[in-house]
Amino acid sequence: HSVNGKSRACAVLVAYMMKKYSWSLSKCLEFINLKKEGLEVRNNYLAQMQELEKRMMAEGKLSNSWN
Repeated sequence: HSVNGKSRACAVLVAYMMKKYSWSLSKCLEFINLKKEGLEVRNNYLAQMQELEKRMMAEGKLSNSWN
């Protein structure tokens, strides 16, 4: 992972949580921000995560609730 735990490491963690827990992109980012402030994700990584979210949403595999 990256030295500062930003951008690339965060993008990998978000993708993992989206797949494992069926969480939306915003829910994953919120969760990570609660654990580590100063979240910085590059636009190209964010675009890739949004594409993953769209695919998962089309399959009906995402949840926005914390339950």
